Amino acid sequence: MRDGVRLQTEVYLPRGVKERLPILLIRTPYGFKPDAKGYTHFLSGPWLAPMLRDGYLLAVQSVRGRFRSEGRYAYGDDAPRDRGDRRSTDEATDAWDTVDWLLAHLPSNGRVGMLGVSTPGRLTAVAMLEPHPAVRAYSPQATPADNWMGDDDFHQGAFRAAAMIEFVHVMESGKEFADFERDRRDDFEWHLALGPLANVDARHFHGAKATWSDFLAHPTYDAYWRRRRCPTRPAPSPMRPGPPGWWPTSASPTGAPTSSPSSPTRSPRTWWWPARWRPTSSSPPAAPTWTWW
Repeated sequence: MRDGVRLQTEVYLPRGVKERLPILLIRTPYGFKPDAKGYTHFLSGPWLAPMLRDGYLLAVQSVRGRFRSEGRYAYGDDAPRDRGDRRSTDEATDAWDTVDWLLAHLPSNGRVGMLGVSTPGRLTAVAMLEPHPAVRAYSPQATPADNWMGDDDFHQGAFRAAAMIEFVHVMESGKEFADFERDRRDDFEWHLALGPLANVDARHFHGAKATWSDFLAHPTYDAYWRRRRCPTRPAPSPMRPGPPGWWPTSASPTGAPTSSPSSPTRSPRTWWWPARWRPTSSSPPAAPTWTWW
């Protein structure tokens, strides 16, 4: 990256292909989930396999501070950079620098597409704030656009404590996932015994989880949250992004919907589990979501 930080990146090229192909880039904090042969699961996932068969160079990358990437990671630390500071970096500049590197080192046709689901979808959307001219298509799917209004962290001010206590621990206890150990299996009993939310830090986090500290410091929709929401109309890009929006996993339709980055009007939405964009053998894409709950 422009500040010297190196990010873990794996690149896969189809065997026996002589023509120059476009690049498909996926950036994620969740790792590559290698299969038995050590290759990323993205190669075999039924949600992505049809595209790869059409002919793409696949690049997958861990964001800063995750897995083998250098740098620091915090789940909530994804606000856009201060463009007045030439030395500043964010996920948009990391995406730009990654595209530059890929174009310089891979035998591509000079075209790039970015794809992501859930948080990787947000990383794709954030890349649109400073779009690289070689990126011809963006596909941010199931994208958490405003984490206070109606996405992962809050639902119009109602804090999702049960989900976020464990998620912050899992994501911010090291470069890889870390299980959150509890002294009882029943979630309801565990939360009753926990008492007020202040006990989470006192008993478990001890000030070491940056995002949890931010949750406590910003319980209202202040400048911290407004700065991190995805804009409804990012910088112009060569191609129209899609799909437009989603209802978050555990939200009711009274939550805050996201709006299409390419249109000032409301776009069609549905109430979906994010994994519906990544169907597996146990969740065929044609099945109604509720039959799998």
